[in-house]
Amino acid sequence: MQVPDYVVNPGAGVPADAATLSAQTITVAAEAMIALVQHATVAALDDDGALLTGDLLLSRMRDFGTRPVGRDLACVGPPTFGWQAELSSTDDLGITMPDGAVLYTGTMPAYSDWRRRAVATHATHGGVVVVTGIRGTIEDLAATVLEERACWVRVPLLQHA
Repeated sequence: MQVPDYVVNPGAGVPADAATLSAQTITVAAEAMIALVQHATVAALDDDGALLTGDLLLSRMRDFGTRPVGRDLACVGPPTFGWQAELSSTDDLGITMPDGAVLYTGTMPAYSDWRRRAVATHATHGGVVVVTGIRGTIEDLAATVLEERACWVRVPLLQHA
């Protein structure tokens, strides 16, 4: 386990700066995807100090149907029920989990080529893939896959022109 940036008791909440993610567009095998990059990791302990999880975000994501990203980066499968994403014409992105909790709200610069690919990906596969588990920068995706930390979920994406 990598040393986490924060260690918390979930009942006490998570520091605001630990909950920051950034979203970036990526394209893998001509498929438009969204990469969520973690800027901090949070381990959770119970009241007795026993480890509940080494990464609170990844544990939560796995609770809602994410799948591991294979070394070939293939993310094949239908959308996972209950997930939603919406991208505005001004690059504001929101991603909601099946329980209604907001996973991400912020900006994601999305150029016209990626948006066209996202429309085609959505039409072909029923949504776009959201990849998470990446720490630091998007350049860390390969290392994240090799460490078996990367996970993905296919999410319906509503785009506004």
